[in-house]
This record gives sequence, C-alpha cells and structure tokens, in this order.
Amino acid sequence: MLNLKACFDYTINTLLELCKSNLCELLHGFAIGRVPHYDFYNSTSLGVRMTLPPFPVVLMPTRRVFKFDPQAQKHIWFKDVCRTNGEYVCGTVDGDVCYVTARANSISEARQRVYRTINNMDVKSIQYRTDVGKRVNTCLRAIQPWIIKGVSNVC
Repeated sequence: MLNLKACFDYTINTLLELCKSNLCELLHGFAIGRVPHYDFYNSTSLGVRMTLPPFPVVLMPTRRVFKFDPQAQKHIWFKDVCRTNGEYVCGTVDGDVCYVTARANSISEARQRVYRTINNMDVKSIQYRTDVGKRVNTCLRAIQPWIIKGVSNVC
C-alpha cells in the first residue's frame, strides 16, 4: 500500500491560522512563480500537536475513529487521518494525527480556544501537551528589559 500525504509542519499550520487569504490561491501563486497577495490577521495563534501513543515510535498503528465538531474543522490540520465510509479514521500510518490551532487577541485566549476544540473531540487514547502557551507571558516579562534596551538578538 502506498500512502502519499501532503501536509505542513505544525509551525506553518499555526501561522496559516492567521492567514486571511485563500490558501489554495496562495499556494498556487507560489507554485507558478508569482508572489501572491496575502494578508494576515493582526492576532496571536497557537497550535497543539495530537498523536497516538507511543509516538514517535509507532510500531503498529491502530485505526481509531476520530470525531469532531464540523464547525471546528477549519482549525484542525489533519495528518494521519483519512475518511473511510463517512468516518474519519486516524492511526493508519504513523500516529501523528493532527494539529489543532486557534487565533485570538491574546495567548491566553488562543490557548483557551485550542483546548476547547481538543476537549470537544472524541478519539480514544490520543495524547497531546497540556502546557502549550502557558509560559509565554512569563518569558515575555523576563526579556522585556532587553527589548526596551534595543537588544534584538536575545533569542
């Protein structure tokens, strides 16, 4: 069985959450060598990777039905998910199921939205980090003095 899938890295998925432009037109423009017009929301985005254990070492993937609210689909970036007989099934290849993203005016609001989407999903034995975005405000306060002094290469 040959399985080809086109997907983005989770950092790109998180950035695409901010994109106002049509993704197909954006990719088509890049593909034909024309820099397309694109526009982004002036917001914050956050993304959480969801995997099947024992990721990243999945010796024998196990197929599981993956249920979610259709309204949330635009915030779910599928990887190891396929649609079979009207159901979404995950765990057919490598256990790297999806990335869930959210956009908001603050990290804490984006965090609340992304975890609300995850909590509304129904898939057995899924794993994901629960601390994504938790330390951002603390880290920003720690580097604030350097930013004020004009040091731009602290990260």
